[in-house]
Amino acid sequence: LGHRDIALIGCDDNHGVAWLRCRGWEQAFERRGLTPPRHLCVPFGDLWGRFDRLAEFLSGNRISALFVTFGATIAFTLQTVERVGRRVPDDLSLMCCDDMEDTQEQLGVPISYVKMPLALMGRLAVEYVVKKCADPGFPVLRRQLEAGLLVNRACRPLEN
Repeated sequence: LGHRDIALIGCDDNHGVAWLRCRGWEQAFERRGLTPPRHLCVPFGDLWGRFDRLAEFLSGNRISALFVTFGATIAFTLQTVERVGRRVPDDLSLMCCDDMEDTQEQLGVPISYVKMPLALMGRLAVEYVVKKCADPGFPVLRRQLEAGLLVNRACRPLEN
């Protein structure tokens, strides 16, 4: 959509899932022949209860889009965006790597997100726990499930 100044909100080299999502953000730039703007990465440590640090980051950097690695930080991020006088999607495009279908309705803000098969994931997890409790030697399940990308009005194309 023409965005180049995409902030990564919630990066962490020590958390497996976060690291993979951060790596995906980097690869998206690299695959387009661009250098990932690592100066636009906000570590988890700068998020929790630190409106001032995230607000300073958002105010001090030219950013057209936010990529949020975990849905748990979306409300905090949106509150901070509002505090610095910016709006989604008017001023910033917003993408989250977690399924935000219900959350965006509750917050009243559009969020583009990765659509996950949450009901299936929950069912498989419960089935696994039941089997593991019955047989402690039951092997760890490793399943890769299909997910989709839901891009809605939270992501706007940039005009040239």
